[in-house]
Amino acid sequence: MIRIVGVQRSSVPEKEFILLQNQGPRRIPLEGYLLTDELGLYARDAGLRGDRMFTFQTDAKLIPSAYVALVTGLGEDGWRKMDDGSVVYYCYWNRDDPVWFGHEDPVHLLCVTNTHSPRRDAYVIRR
Repeated sequence: MIRIVGVQRSSVPEKEFILLQNQGPRRIPLEGYLLTDELGLYARDAGLRGDRMFTFQTDAKLIPSAYVALVTGLGEDGWRKMDDGSVVYYCYWNRDDPVWFGHEDPVHLLCVTNTHSPRRDAYVIRR
């Protein structure tokens, strides 16, 4: 289960980020997860709504207890190991302006991909 564990709002896009963590026991692919706030969810203007939504399109998979930092500013995506030994995947939105700064709305993490798989019967009943 991926959860938001921190929101760092800043007027400087390179210092603004959302921190996520895989708090479940399995590897989880990031692709298809979406981050947005209340403004992004409920804005009537489609442009404003889209401007406040980020969908992960990476094939990175989070191991249990690994972190993801979505940084608003410029940078290059990739894994990094922190001084304390934790593993963080940095994902950059590559925006010139902050997104979350100046808004205290809650940030939401949504999974927009279809995770349904067809049911497979464990056995077949024969008569």
